[in-house]
Amino acid sequence: MQSDTAQVAFPPGVRSLPLRLQGLAVATACGALLVAAWSLSPQAGGTGTHVQMGLPGCSFLARTGYPCPSCGLTTSVSAAAHGQWGLSLSAQPFGLVLFVAAVGGALLGAAQAVTAQPLLRRLKLSRRWVWAAGLAMFAGWGVKLATGLADGSLPLR
Repeated sequence: MQSDTAQVAFPPGVRSLPLRLQGLAVATACGALLVAAWSLSPQAGGTGTHVQMGLPGCSFLARTGYPCPSCGLTTSVSAAAHGQWGLSLSAQPFGLVLFVAAVGGALLGAAQAVTAQPLLRRLKLSRRWVWAAGLAMFAGWGVKLATGLADGSLPLR
């Protein structure tokens, strides 16, 4: 007895194409972030590296003398890309976390693109990850503020 539904036979590799493209997209995005970070020269002061990309300086820092939550992220990621771990941590601790995540994303995405295995899906990304990242960034900002107040480097004069 034959079924009314016909089964379509896909050519080898067709089902793996979306997985490969997803992996390629993630690897490319993370790789681009890492190349951009490596191409910049991290500023020893802990902020201002983003100005090399033609972006304006932080108006919050200029007006208040205190860094905004994202101050130092570009410097931190760039410093990590150059192996300057101390500068990376002092500029914005979350930047080092972001750097490690970008390296992991590039490697995992490339592996998925090559093997067509659902490696990225195994991360089970959810809103919790976004909240955790946001909280980690604000925690890094808190560390930066506390350190600056303790050593007298904040507020900027």
